[in-house]
Amino acid sequence: MTPLVVVGSGGHARELVALGRACGFAVGGLVSDEEPVVGPMTRLGVSWLGPLASVADGDRVMLGHGLPADRAQCAATLSTVTLHFETLVHPSSVVVDDVRLAEGVAVHGLCHISTGVDVGRHVHLGASSVLAHDVRLGAFVTLAPRVVLSGGVTVGERVFVGAGVVVAPGCTIGDDAVVSAGAVVTRDVPSGVTAKGVPARW
Repeated sequence: MTPLVVVGSGGHARELVALGRACGFAVGGLVSDEEPVVGPMTRLGVSWLGPLASVADGDRVMLGHGLPADRAQCAATLSTVTLHFETLVHPSSVVVDDVRLAEGVAVHGLCHISTGVDVGRHVHLGASSVLAHDVRLGAFVTLAPRVVLSGGVTVGERVFVGAGVVVAPGCTIGDDAVVSAGAVVTRDVPSGVTAKGVPARW
């Protein structure tokens, strides 16, 4: 199998290296226009493979940017190259049979994804996150660790949800919104706003 290439240079990219290995992939290294710091790469046992232009047709790739807008921009930049975007699910996570995971999805350890859930392209789910029944996630969403999305929650595209956020049943979070760590969302969040607090306000 062709080694997995992770696009990115920061801590989020290194987390995907570890996830890829947990899923049984050999990881070839990191690709980024910004050369990563050597020490953390050495500790993880990976190398910098070169700038983004070195990604070639047929590569198996994961996008390793933590911020949704950066991940979306990277996908657009690579759209002229024919790539195979992997979907990675840590073996400790539970994913119900009827869940739909699009290309490029990363599910870290100890997540639970319940029935009827649809997860869009290049979504990253932090460790110990819970998606209850019938949740919908648009493309390029990032959930930090320990996020809980209750039943029927809908999340738009390029949304960042911080660590420990809880979203009440049936709520919708609009495109490009940010939900700050620890917030409790009890009503719909408009597109483009930053929601924070208990209950969340903007």
